[in-house]
Amino acid sequence: MRILHISNTFARVSVYKELINGLSEFGFKNSVFAPVKNEEETRYDISNVKSNEIVVKEIINYFDKIFFRRKCSKIYNSIIDHINIKNIDHIHAHTLYSDGYPAYKLYRKYGIPYTITIRSSDINAYSLLRKDLIFIRNKIINNASNIIFTSPSQKNKYLNNINLRLRKEVIKKYHIIPNGISNTFFSNYNPKVSNNLNKISILYIGRFLKLKNIPNLIKAIDIVRNKYEVRLTIVGGGGNDQHLIKKMINKRNNYVTLLDYVKDENVLINLYRSHDIFAMVSKPETFGLVYIEALSQGLPIIYTAGEGVDGYFDHTYVGEKVKNPKNVNEIANKIINLIVEFNNDIVKKSIIEAEKFKWNNIIKEYRNIYK
Repeated sequence: MRILHISNTFARVSVYKELINGLSEFGFKNSVFAPVKNEEETRYDISNVKSNEIVVKEIINYFDKIFFRRKCSKIYNSIIDHINIKNIDHIHAHTLYSDGYPAYKLYRKYGIPYTITIRSSDINAYSLLRKDLIFIRNKIINNASNIIFTSPSQKNKYLNNINLRLRKEVIKKYHIIPNGISNTFFSNYNPKVSNNLNKISILYIGRFLKLKNIPNLIKAIDIVRNKYEVRLTIVGGGGNDQHLIKKMINKRNNYVTLLDYVKDENVLINLYRSHDIFAMVSKPETFGLVYIEALSQGLPIIYTAGEGVDGYFDHTYVGEKVKNPKNVNEIANKIINLIVEFNNDIVKKSIIEAEKFKWNNIIKEYRNIYK
């Protein structure tokens, strides 16, 4: 069976490489079409992707944000020109709008069934800002064979913002399939619990965006330090909140440490293992693979209710969720709660829950819906 993957972000997001490699190991043949915005993305290293065919085309420009239909026509026509459509058995459009509309047009012309993934960009951007695309959205959803959400929170958020008729259509077709993390994170780990709960190390990894609410996390640490000797390590950079965050860190350099981005997985694993708790209170949050990476290393998590991975751990205590990430006192109280509850049992549960996000388990779910 050959799957055509349409993805505007293939060259920028490592999840797709893991997905396609996993599908290949299960016997699927894969063709990838990736429309990109610049020449740098066309130089994407495909040597580690086990795909039968990868086409990366620089056909997207700035004005395509406005002229959606023109953009999708360019993608559709380029697929026809560069992919042998007659060999395709199923199409996976990795976003609802920009990937989904070309998939719908291919379905209309060639009768090839398609699956769509509804992502945060579809929910937080297109659905809110492009009301003129409602008719197109409805056609894409009504004709899709399957609809995938990467988390329960995304599914709930989307269903709560569409009309009853469309909601019934989505409910008939949806599957919740998470993103996975590299198998490296599941290798050779012997978890150790901190022997001194008065000295707790908390970790944040990510970009310095306002939606990440890092200043509020730092202020919450200030409050927690009235009871516990807590240290915070912030790993990352870039983004529209960088200046403020660096300024705040400089004033607290005796208990807040700033590190540059870490790309090497083994270095990253050692970083997780040298801390006790992972905290990121984003709103909105797409999925947040860093939460899963942290859990895989035995770190319970502080996360935001209704965002990212919320909904995956309703029946197992692996951390605390914050309802309002703008509320510094609430964040501080959740950190204190987690410190009080911190023990060997929660470390083991964190590792067990992370097993859900192994690619082998995820690929089996995709195999069932493609066929």
